[in-house]
Amino acid sequence: MPKIVILLLAASLAAALPVDAAPVASDGTARMGDMAMDALSRRQAVDRLAGDLGATGNIGPLLQEGEGLLSAQPDNRLLRHLVATARAAAGQDRAARLAMGDAAPTEAEPWGQIAMALLSRQAGDLATARTAAGAAIAADPANAYARNVAGTIAALHGDLPGAANHFAAAVERGPKGAPFLTNLGIVLAELGDIGRAAQALGRAVELAPDDCPALMALAALQGPAGAPLLARCLEADPGHSDAAARLIQAHLSGGDPDAARRVLDRHRGILAEPGLAQAQIALHEGQGATATAALSRLDPSPDRALLLALAAAMAGDLAAARDHARQAEGVDPSGLVAMGLTVAMGQKPGGNLPDHPLGRAFAALAGVGQVPDGQVLDALTRTGEPLPGLRFEGMAPADLAPLHDDAVRRPLVLGMMLDSAGLAGPARDAFAAAAASKPGAALPELLQARSLGDTDRAAALAGLDRALAASPRLAAAHRLKADLLARAGQGDGALDHLALALAVHDDLNGRLMQGVLAEGTGQDDLARTAYERAVDLDPRSFVALNQLAWFLARQNRDLDRALDMALRADSLQPGNASILDTKGWLLFLTGRTGDAVAALRAAHDADGGRRPEIALHLAQVEAAAGNLPRATELLRDIAAAVPESDSARQEAAALLARIAGG
Repeated sequence: MPKIVILLLAASLAAALPVDAAPVASDGTARMGDMAMDALSRRQAVDRLAGDLGATGNIGPLLQEGEGLLSAQPDNRLLRHLVATARAAAGQDRAARLAMGDAAPTEAEPWGQIAMALLSRQAGDLATARTAAGAAIAADPANAYARNVAGTIAALHGDLPGAANHFAAAVERGPKGAPFLTNLGIVLAELGDIGRAAQALGRAVELAPDDCPALMALAALQGPAGAPLLARCLEADPGHSDAAARLIQAHLSGGDPDAARRVLDRHRGILAEPGLAQAQIALHEGQGATATAALSRLDPSPDRALLLALAAAMAGDLAAARDHARQAEGVDPSGLVAMGLTVAMGQKPGGNLPDHPLGRAFAALAGVGQVPDGQVLDALTRTGEPLPGLRFEGMAPADLAPLHDDAVRRPLVLGMMLDSAGLAGPARDAFAAAAASKPGAALPELLQARSLGDTDRAAALAGLDRALAASPRLAAAHRLKADLLARAGQGDGALDHLALALAVHDDLNGRLMQGVLAEGTGQDDLARTAYERAVDLDPRSFVALNQLAWFLARQNRDLDRALDMALRADSLQPGNASILDTKGWLLFLTGRTGDAVAALRAAHDADGGRRPEIALHLAQVEAAAGNLPRATELLRDIAAAVPESDSARQEAAALLARIAGG
């Protein structure tokens, strides 16, 4: 089964009553009328708790109030089932069974069936759990909590598409349930639907800003940019060791070992393996000896072995590094570190080679000097993209001649291995050593420039010029130079190099980049050609379909075809705010105002109201449909939130003036 976090309706337990909470005392002096009112109030409280749990998944109120209510209403079967559900969801199985007592549920009692589903699931009896969850759904089809529990059971079965369907049904029935959205986002991410996963998790964080499961799941999608989310989790829960460990990794991935060290110093006491974190930070700083010293104090483990391998490799002891790497199978399951070290030593890897682009590249590089360079280059080209931004199209066999020198090949392969392990600084040093051994050699210059792109743009551009002087058709060098020039605001120069790259290797992302750059430089014909080509390359790319549809909408050209593409994009990626915005605006432009309102409202909801351009489109269409109060409210929100210089604010002000003027 894929690795997946099953989030069981997270809620704060800090204020929960103990299981054996004393019954509410009574002096017996209340009047009958007061007692009747108390009974009515308690029944209303039970109904409120059931409704809240069913709609939001929040077990906190039940854990706080349930035992007190139960002491006053011991024969209330619904309350018993609710308290049992909350206790089971909190992992308090014994307390859940005590709360259930002899109130075994019938098939018509959904909360009892939910409690039984949770208890069976936690006991490992997934078949019984699934049956009970199904009975709960049959008894109460509108119960979002039941759908969510069914989703967790499906996920444990390994049925991720089925889990996603259950979680989506939970969100549909309980749109304010942050746990439902969190679970949906996690499963969608596991299924590779990153866009919808990010939307679901973003909405969960909006509903529950301090909820660690939602924050951590969203942070996992954002990579280094997710560090502030992990920090927020730690502020809400200073003892959350997993969040601390992930925050250290996020800072290291973002190239900020100093920030990682500050997190380690502050949260050392809650980390399961602070020594591992200390060693990782030292490795990212290029301090292999410091890492080795820290690791020497730890018990043997696959994680320790992998870090020792990396430290030994940085120290130049590749044989020792490979021995350590072979003990790290649990954390390097594809064996890429050991394989890279073997090839760096000038040896041919044996055994089952990993089916991974980088592994195939290592296998190809092992053939340097053993088979003709043309054969090596063919094998390298077939690997695709072994590292982000590294491809081999456009190289000539003669470009591999420098790799026959061990002083070039050894640090180059070592740098590729270190880069794949996330050690950007040590990888950069290795690539620099390879380039220094043979100045002007295309592949070492390309890899060194790639490693410098985020830290020294001028040096990276100079290195790319040297790589292109040696290999003028090297598509990866042209592509990287186009990216660096675009980031520097040199759109025309970027387009020139991108065109040279695409002439050698035509691909979807390159064409999308070409279209965006062409639009930004006012070259609309080139932009359309690029987007059309992107759609030709991948007719099922929702990104390409949406990009071309929106371009045509802005140009007010071929609107029926544009709408068809937006509808296709929507079917491929339902719930995407940008696609819904394109679809809604095209429906409006083609005269279908009612449908446009529905689509743009959905876009605004999916976006959470963050993007003023979507809110502006919705306001324009609401006004056209006669919904002037709603349009006015949206426009005022834009005017309050957007800087004066923003065109959306200016358009909002103009539309407000027209509405006010009648």
